[in-house]
Amino acid sequence: MKIALINTLYPPLSVGGAERVVQSLARGLVDGGDSVTVLTLASDRQTAVEQAEGVDIVRLPLQNLYWPFGAQASAPARLLWHAVDSHNLAAARALENQLRRLRPDLVHTHNLAGFSSLAWRAAKALGLPLVHTLHDYYLLCPRSTMRRGKINCASPCASCNVFGTARRAKAPLVDSVVGVSDFILRRHESLGVFPAHAARRVIHNGLTHATPPAAPMRPQRPCADVLRLGYLGRIEAAKGIEYLLRATSELAPGSWQLRIAGKGDAAYAAGLKAAYPSEAITY
Repeated sequence: MKIALINTLYPPLSVGGAERVVQSLARGLVDGGDSVTVLTLASDRQTAVEQAEGVDIVRLPLQNLYWPFGAQASAPARLLWHAVDSHNLAAARALENQLRRLRPDLVHTHNLAGFSSLAWRAAKALGLPLVHTLHDYYLLCPRSTMRRGKINCASPCASCNVFGTARRAKAPLVDSVVGVSDFILRRHESLGVFPAHAARRVIHNGLTHATPPAAPMRPQRPCADVLRLGYLGRIEAAKGIEYLLRATSELAPGSWQLRIAGKGDAAYAAGLKAAYPSEAITY
């Protein structure tokens, strides 16, 4: 089967877990005998075609004001960027041209920032089966987080709907929708984002790694009295790390240890360390 995967970024360009999950999926499909092409964004203005691990990768120039990943932009520039991204005709034309050239048997979209949900219309213009995986709240919130300040939003606010309505308008084109968690799928269902005829599945994120050499068996140790916890991910408010820190601070001293690892804003991380100075926490 010929499969086209569409995602905002693809390694080595990466900002989060979705890129690695798409990469792992592409590898797995190739290992299973499928032909896979990833359509993704290029950080410059040139289309680039490459191959890695049997996966064909086509990097398309971003059709918007600026490269948003790691860039600092003014509020008006961000507003205009999101406006373009809600209905990006230029990006949709570029995707349709690539899909017309590839003629895949299936299109599987993931993160759509930079392409817009018009990517779905590009696939359906050619009559291709379409699967979409929900990794975040892009269809509901310009920031993709459903979070304002320190508050998690229960539903899109008025400003989010300005952009989100245009993004969600193409959702009836999706044949099957996948949530990486039951929660994210139910949140979209509760707001009526996808049509009733769209098949629904929950497929949790997973990564495959080479099997390490077998290690000699170690004697089993008795369970420790100390509860050991770990967090591995982006260090940012939207990930809810403060809830974890607040919860551990209510545990009895000496009964727990927490290790935190990941990339994030240095000032935010410093604020966490200052607010939760326990010796039981290792960053």
